[in-house]
Amino acid sequence: MAPKIRTAPRHTNELLFLALFVTAAVRLYLLWQYYCISSDGLGYINAAKDFYAGNIKGGLSSVYPPAYPVLIAALFPSIGDWELAGQILSILCSVLLIFPLYLLFRDAFDQRVALVACFLASVNFFLARYGVHV
Repeated sequence: MAPKIRTAPRHTNELLFLALFVTAAVRLYLLWQYYCISSDGLGYINAAKDFYAGNIKGGLSSVYPPAYPVLIAALFPSIGDWELAGQILSILCSVLLIFPLYLLFRDAFDQRVALVACFLASVNFFLARYGVHV
């Protein structure tokens, strides 16, 4: 008897976007309910303020990598709040993480496993909590 061939779910794209929606909903709920800024977050915000003020040397003197503070500084003018700009950036990156996660698991296993991994990541407590931190 021939082995049964697994087929991909018919609505893979819809399920992937549902995982994105769940991820965004969980993070936005935590943004509204959960408040925490760590000492690392303060370091990133201070570096972002230096970059925003044009003090490149001050921004690069931080012990933290400069890309995140530069993105916070770029987002700040449209938000008007340093901490919220950092949180929105973290939420955006946390939600967009679903795409490479899906591709990684799809290539390593199959589409079904990739979708399950995306849904598990969307509701994972630690990923969600760190997804709203600066």
